[in-house]
Parts: sequence; C-alpha cells; structure tokens
Amino acid sequence: MVKTSLVFVHLLLFFVFLADGCIAQSAAAPAALAPELLQRIDAALRQQYNVPRGINISFSQPEPSSQPGFDQFIVTFSGGKNTSTHDFLISKDRKTLAHLEKIDLTKVDLPADLIAKINVKGRPIRGNQAAKVTIVSFDDFSVSFLLTHACHALS
Repeated sequence: MVKTSLVFVHLLLFFVFLADGCIAQSAAAPAALAPELLQRIDAALRQQYNVPRGINISFSQPEPSSQPGFDQFIVTFSGGKNTSTHDFLISKDRKTLAHLEKIDLTKVDLPADLIAKINVKGRPIRGNQAAKVTIVSFDDFSVSFLLTHACHALS
C-alpha cells in the first residue's frame, strides 16, 4: 500500500512539473530601440520628409508586427499646436525602416463616380448635348477679370 502511494505521489509530481513546463510561450517582446538607432531614424526622417529642427520627433517602443521580419512602432511629430502620428516598420535586424500607408479603397471615388456627382441639368450648354466628352467650367465672377473675360467670350 505504501509502495502504491509512493508511486502515485511520484506520478503526481511528474505531471505537475510537466504541466508547469507546458505553459504556452508568448512571442518575446521586440528589443527596445537603441539610442544610436533612434538618432539614425530621427536623421533619416528629417532628411526624407524635410522635417525642420523645430518639430519634435518621438518614438514608441516597438511591438510585434503582422509583417514577417519586421516590428512596428509609432512615430509622433509635434510642433506648436499640431501633432501627427504615423506607423512605421523596422526590420528585425534594425537596418531597414519602412512606412506603409493604409488606404481604405471603399472610400476612394473613381473618376466616373466624381463625374456622376456633377449635375449639369439646367446649365447652359454649348455644342452637342450627346457628345462623349463634357467640359465643365467653374468660374468666379466676383473676380473682375473673369467676369470681363466671360462677357467677351460668350458674346
């Protein structure tokens, strides 16, 4: 009986230690950006985007990215009352910086969509109304030169 209990205790301890070692391991957090690397990124951004010295550039800590081989971090540009944030990617070897811009294609108007928004019904028309091309001219007649031009051109 004692022998059976001792075997049971050993098996129980074995499974406890086994279960303790089987904890799911999460991905290691990316290493912080070194001060020299931050200086390089600052210089590269100022050069690439012509950012003046009066604009402060700050960086968040890198986080894992959905892009293989890259970590992501946020760059904040601030100066005066204006602040803007931008997502950047940095390669795992810290040698390549990438800036990707996400565009919501559902919010992009195609040229045909833009043209359909221009209502020309009831507007003065010159030429064939069934023409394949329509030229719409927008004028500001509060500008005296344009008013004079329109009067001479249309007479």
